[in-house]
Amino acid sequence: MNINVIQDLFMRDAGCGQIVAGEFTAETGLDKETLWKMAACFDGGMMRGETCGAVLAAYNVIGLIAGHDGPNQLEQKGEMLRMMLMFNEKFMAKRQSFNCKEILGADITTPEGMDQIINGGLMMNICPVVINEVIEALKETIAECKEEE
Repeated sequence: MNINVIQDLFMRDAGCGQIVAGEFTAETGLDKETLWKMAACFDGGMMRGETCGAVLAAYNVIGLIAGHDGPNQLEQKGEMLRMMLMFNEKFMAKRQSFNCKEILGADITTPEGMDQIINGGLMMNICPVVINEVIEALKETIAECKEEE
């Protein structure tokens, strides 16, 4: 996805997780609106500066594609975990943390941190790049898992 498109979506109140999830309609079989609702609470690491919302959305997409939907499905759970770990490895090759505070270098839970994120341009400069990295890592993961089938 183009960084400028991501920045434009941010300006129109789209969240990081929503942008990621919305890119995987074909893979999940769900419409964009449903995927966006699913990821609506992930912004700013759930507004706690914890796990990046884009990464959380990627995990949801992985669950929708490869997740087990009941007990006694160890093989399917194993496939999902393999996919998740593959994604983790790809993302961590680009970023050394899943933590929103660490990625941004500012804490969204404090007024000073929020000011730094908004007025320092962190959200418009760092987040779109991270979102794009998550989308690329997830697309690569999905493609590699399909090749192995």
